[in-house]
Amino acid sequence: MIVSSKELQPLVFRFIDTITQGEKKMLGFLLNFFRPKWKHSNPKAREKAIRKLGETGKKNATKILIDALSDSHESVRTAAMESLTQIGSRAIEPLVQSLSSQDPSIRKAAIIALGATDDSRAIKPLLNVLEDDDPSVRKTAVETLGKIGDSQVVDPIINVLADNESYIRKAASDALRILSIKVGDMDNRKLSSSYNRDMKKMLGKLARSGDSRAVVPIGKVLKEGSWTIRPLAAEALGRFNSPQSVELLLIALDDENFETRLFAVKALGNFHDSRTVEPLAKCLEDTEWSVREEAAKTLKQLNDSRAVTSLIVAISDEKCQVRRAAANALVSLHESKNISDEQKAIILQHRDIIIAKHTDAVESKGAKHTDAGGLGVEFPVPEAKTGTVTVKVVAQKPQEAPPNPPDSSSKPPDGSTKPSS
Repeated sequence: MIVSSKELQPLVFRFIDTITQGEKKMLGFLLNFFRPKWKHSNPKAREKAIRKLGETGKKNATKILIDALSDSHESVRTAAMESLTQIGSRAIEPLVQSLSSQDPSIRKAAIIALGATDDSRAIKPLLNVLEDDDPSVRKTAVETLGKIGDSQVVDPIINVLADNESYIRKAASDALRILSIKVGDMDNRKLSSSYNRDMKKMLGKLARSGDSRAVVPIGKVLKEGSWTIRPLAAEALGRFNSPQSVELLLIALDDENFETRLFAVKALGNFHDSRTVEPLAKCLEDTEWSVREEAAKTLKQLNDSRAVTSLIVAISDEKCQVRRAAANALVSLHESKNISDEQKAIILQHRDIIIAKHTDAVESKGAKHTDAGGLGVEFPVPEAKTGTVTVKVVAQKPQEAPPNPPDSSSKPPDGSTKPSS
């Protein structure tokens, strides 16, 4: 009976475990008989087979060559790379498909091979890999895009400057340096110099660069960074005069970490953006008193009448620091030209409460301004007009004691002196 190799192969592998240590060499020869040459146990044989596949130039050889890119021997991997380059543009499609492989080593090898083709069609698929779950794959993609990329890859690589892994940030920095020469944008070189192993220091450098393109990577840190880093990202965003910075900081007002919320509130004070008033007013109800205090201080800077109602509520806060900040903001708003006379009158209706909440509040008799020491500012006492009615708000004067009754024994009612007897 003639048994084909296909029928014999399962039988051979079934009895592998029964072969003794001394018969390993025989086993190798036997297995190699059934293996394709590119899976030969000898790396030199595999390399030779891989090179021959490349010489055929056939598209159906691409999958074998891609698998060989993750071979344990460098010589085989190099042969596979060179063979894929020989196949050229016909290898692009299968290589791109390999970027979705479950095996990170295959994805990484496919990236390297796509870079070796130097084909512009490889750029877009490689950009999608910049967010791969595997750090080594992301690093390989950054390095490859730095070599074959053009101006379209600059912004995505800038975003990688905020990667959690220091060595990937370094790869992005190096890629930007290369691209700055290739595309003639020297600002890229400035951003590339922001690299630092310490993420805290790098955020500071990115902020000092003044390049608005740094907003996106910093925003990524604000969203995805650790609780120790997110507050610093919020602080850094406050240095960019960008609408996108405001949007990112407004989102951060709901961060679970109170320090992030605190730094976001502070940063929003750098923007005179009307969108921030109502969210900041809501922060006056934050569970952390330091956030409430900072919100009141920031609302004072914004000087927007929409904050009046929330600030009036805040002057009764349980924390004196919040009460003081809210009172200061109300006094500042009262002096502002941005609010109506009616709103000024509302503030003045709460004047006694504003001052009474501070035990060190004092009042100078007869002064035109009340120096409320707890407020740290002068609170004016003007005439406030509400419609046609003028309300005069004045300091309360202490009541004088009633005069002593006249002494009838000393003076008569008419004031004349009594005649002497």
